[in-house]
Amino acid sequence: MGLLEQFDDVAVEFSRLVAATPLDSLEAPTPCAEWTVRLLLNHVITGTQWYACVIEGRATPDRSVDQVRDDPIRAFSRRLREFRAAIGKPGALDGTYHHGLGDMSGPTYLMMRANEYLVHGWDLARATGQVADFPDDLCLPCMDMYRTILAGRLREPGRGFGIELSIASDAPPLDRLVAFFGRTP
Repeated sequence: MGLLEQFDDVAVEFSRLVAATPLDSLEAPTPCAEWTVRLLLNHVITGTQWYACVIEGRATPDRSVDQVRDDPIRAFSRRLREFRAAIGKPGALDGTYHHGLGDMSGPTYLMMRANEYLVHGWDLARATGQVADFPDDLCLPCMDMYRTILAGRLREPGRGFGIELSIASDAPPLDRLVAFFGRTP
């Protein structure tokens, strides 16, 4: 299976979690101390839009806009379609894209988006009483990629790039990934 297909599998599960999120939970806290469910979803949705804009060379969006409103799955699906169309264009995976963490190859850029869905999908599941059922195949590659990207960077407890927690080496891949980002599985 190719990287785009692996990404699609992760996106399908994230979409399922968003669709099953009760509207009355949008103001509930998440494992990301600074975010409610609404803020977490807006972070992922506007981030997905931002990535598509970068690929296409368009102006990046205002990430403070509430795109969730009262229909999170509609908002997420729209931005996912845009991103998937952009990264799926011929040559897009061969590109190099600027990110706040540095310039990234197309495959790395795609894996960063998958990682966002994996980790924040876990956050969303925890916040809303759901169970995340992501495929395992990108969890450890994403963790290894971020181990390199974040090397030497300050990581703070309770933040998106929290301090890595110790976990058994035989723990499920998603648990190992979220522990790497400072969450307690």
